[in-house]
Amino acid sequence: MVDGVHVVHAHGSIYRYLLLNSPDEIEKYAVRNQKNLEQYFRKHAVLIVGYSGWDDAITRALAGVERFEHNLYWTDRAGDPEKSNLSAAAKDILRRHRNAFYVPIAGADALMVQLHQRLIDHSLPLVFREPILVARDQLDLCDLSGVKLPRDTSRSDPSRTLATDGGATDDQDLGKDVQTLRKRLEDAQDLFTGKTSTDPAAVLAAEVRRRFASASDHYFSDRYGEALRELDFVVRNSEYLDPAERALALIRRGVACWQRGGEGDTGLAIADFTAVIDMPDVPAEQRAKALFNRGYAHGERGETDREIADYTAVIDTPDAPADQRATARNNRGVTYEERGEADRAVADYTAVIDDPDAPVEQKAKATRWRDQLIAKQQPPAPKPASPRTRRPSTKGSSDSTTASRPKSGGPSKRTRPKKGSGGSKAGPGTADPP
Repeated sequence: MVDGVHVVHAHGSIYRYLLLNSPDEIEKYAVRNQKNLEQYFRKHAVLIVGYSGWDDAITRALAGVERFEHNLYWTDRAGDPEKSNLSAAAKDILRRHRNAFYVPIAGADALMVQLHQRLIDHSLPLVFREPILVARDQLDLCDLSGVKLPRDTSRSDPSRTLATDGGATDDQDLGKDVQTLRKRLEDAQDLFTGKTSTDPAAVLAAEVRRRFASASDHYFSDRYGEALRELDFVVRNSEYLDPAERALALIRRGVACWQRGGEGDTGLAIADFTAVIDMPDVPAEQRAKALFNRGYAHGERGETDREIADYTAVIDTPDAPADQRATARNNRGVTYEERGEADRAVADYTAVIDDPDAPVEQKAKATRWRDQLIAKQQPPAPKPASPRTRRPSTKGSSDSTTASRPKSGGPSKRTRPKKGSGGSKAGPGTADPP
């Protein structure tokens, strides 16, 4: 096999009119594929995602490799391979090879994002950052020099049919067309980056959008200092953005300030969130997000009345997305619980549980936190008499086994979570879309 992209349909393909349905059909092609796969796995690094290793050509080929020349990585959701869904054969392969590793992952999507970021040091693919350059590079792969297409002149006036490109016929020179198109793409790239334009306002507008895209790349790569430098420019010139983009720039600058965590950064973040809330034409989703983030920031300062007021405003926004309202209600419940208002906390958790539109993960958190809070309020059950002495225990209530929510696993207002983190009260940026 030569280096390249090799696709092996181990179980057949509807696109090749080869459907392997019966055990005999699968086994016939498994024998054929196993030898090729075994050679391929031996010579290449192997990453296995979404496959538990059942009895087929793939697992047999992996088991048949005596030594992997590169590493083998087998992923699964469980934290420990023995507790994973991997088959006994898969676990045996991992045990037999020193360079075979089990890798716990949150899911295939998250793994692909992490691989992309580690390989190219950017959160977004190049096509989202420089789409014109990608189109130009793809066009460069098309070598159409000397290729011509005859034009249909049957419906034209013969007297107006011209000989072009130095030839005697009116053919379309695709090679020259590609050159012309490439030049147009270069011009478009100059306009896209703000390098050339006769209109100063157009130049500035292009620069604002370019730096907003750059800020987004830094922001989602957790480079908040670089993101803030770009976002400061974008916000200063936000008249070139539509209301939704202007609100998003302010929200991201506020989150970047909050994540940076320097002296006065919380106040700067609150100011940006407030600016979004006060915008007359801001979309409901952006306004709800700004309210949520400002409420969390108030909570960081210990201003729980303001925190609760902002969460309540999110909950009362009918056009806010269901996940925002559910997260705000869960956070409000946590704040009530921290203030000792258990009944209100239980009511908020119950409302999330009963909300048919609330996301599953928010329902799960609300259920766990409500159960823990109710258990904590129950009086300790008396210990049964010892079978040997049959006398009541003399130990006090300190032996109660009432469950409590650990700060690391439950909502913790003082923990500064990263974007997308779970297990604590959701903070600014946790639900920010790309």
